[in-house]
Amino acid sequence: MVFRAAGGRVLAGIAANPALMVLAGSVHHLIVATAWGYLLSYGAMRLHGLMRTVACIVLIPVYMWVVSNFIPSFFQIGFGVTSTRADLFPVAAAISVALLGGAWVAKRD
Repeated sequence: MVFRAAGGRVLAGIAANPALMVLAGSVHHLIVATAWGYLLSYGAMRLHGLMRTVACIVLIPVYMWVVSNFIPSFFQIGFGVTSTRADLFPVAAAISVALLGGAWVAKRD
């Protein structure tokens, strides 16, 4: 249902086919989430030890502030369901878990 909502917004009402809307929403999410994941992890993974963990925690409020003030909603993770700043909190929680988990996995460097 979430990908269908995002796909409906991506296609801007062009296609009424629910399967096409889900596909468009899924592809949009894959591209946007991968881009943000790469961007956020690039800064954190250059650090080591405790500083990497601190960077992962600090990047989340920075992400929320940047996307809520400067980035069009089309380029936000959760495009179909994040219409208010409060909607960003579940997305930010998921990003923080991903960043911290990635930092833990990558700490073998």
